[in-house]
Amino acid sequence: MPAQIESLVQFTRDFGYGMRGGGYGLPVHGWGFPIGFVIAALIFAGLVAAVIVLSVRLARRDRQRASESIEIVKARYARGEISKNEFEQLKKDLS
Repeated sequence: MPAQIESLVQFTRDFGYGMRGGGYGLPVHGWGFPIGFVIAALIFAGLVAAVIVLSVRLARRDRQRASESIEIVKARYARGEISKNEFEQLKKDLS
């Protein structure tokens, strides 16, 4: 097990070594910078996509609740539980 941990530590050192650059200021070996940049960009894009998806779902849920509320008000008006003025006011408030 310690040999596996040591090899993992060495891999991470080698992987990140490309970001620090070699003797000429360029990545010597490994793809530390490009892969790190791509991974960071993918994570950022995933977070942005998650925020967009959640926002759309919440907006749809709010619209659905509003339409359900209007249907309830229409049913109450149809049963005669509320007057026309109350119906119009509730409909205006819910829209």
